[in-house]
Amino acid sequence: MFTTCMLELNSKNRILLLVPVVASIFFLGAFFYYYRGVYRPPPPTVAPLSDIVTPVSAYSATEEVVLRPRQGRVVAVDAAHRHRFSIEELAALEARIAERGYDLEIFGSFSSTEEGARKAQMGTALGRADSLVVAMPGERYSSAEVDMVRQFVAKGGRLLLIGDPTRESQINSLADAFGIAYRNDYLYSLGDYDLNFQYIRVRSFQPDELTQGLGEVVLYSASSITSAGPVLASADGKTKSTLSEEPQSFPVLVRGNTGQVVALADMTFMLPPKMPYWITGG
Repeated sequence: MFTTCMLELNSKNRILLLVPVVASIFFLGAFFYYYRGVYRPPPPTVAPLSDIVTPVSAYSATEEVVLRPRQGRVVAVDAAHRHRFSIEELAALEARIAERGYDLEIFGSFSSTEEGARKAQMGTALGRADSLVVAMPGERYSSAEVDMVRQFVAKGGRLLLIGDPTRESQINSLADAFGIAYRNDYLYSLGDYDLNFQYIRVRSFQPDELTQGLGEVVLYSASSITSAGPVLASADGKTKSTLSEEPQSFPVLVRGNTGQVVALADMTFMLPPKMPYWITGG
């Protein structure tokens, strides 16, 4: 009986020992069957610097001739609503304004300001100004401040609204009073663009003193705008929006419900060295 039990145990032990041996043989066989050698990468190649071509925009800055500069005019720029731009970014715009005989006056400190102080600063600035520029305010305009701007426009003042999809702002809190709304999107084109799919070409212009002589403009980070007033410039029908994959002709430059208010959907278009790149004529 004892001998029989020992034989059975030895037989089971032999079977258990054979299992890993058989498994090893199987995996070794599979390895050598599928093994195709060691990967040897080709020698690295270094392209000569002369072969590297950097894409260059086909557009160039235009030279403007101002025939009759107006002296003593003031353009006020609001910086009292925690605006999303810096003084340095206004350099090119300020130069163009100066060529026309205007002075650029910035009121506010680009930081959060109490409403009473903002109203006082705005009242003083609008009392001297002929035009007001509002670009990407970080704080909403109160109803009292909106009324102040309305009165400024009603008395003949001009208002330029500037938005940009790369910088979050509360510009619609003022734009809405003039029938204008900036959409929360950015425009792009996958087929017809300048250097980058976000650098959209604008070729559709309506007759206006602001669009006179323009044949093509490139905007570098534009959103779309809706307006109760006339559309002055639109991206072509191949342009898409992040809110709509259907290609459309999206407005990017409009007038408000009064002709003295203009809204532009791109801030980077006005920054050096990009301000302004366009092709005239056509």
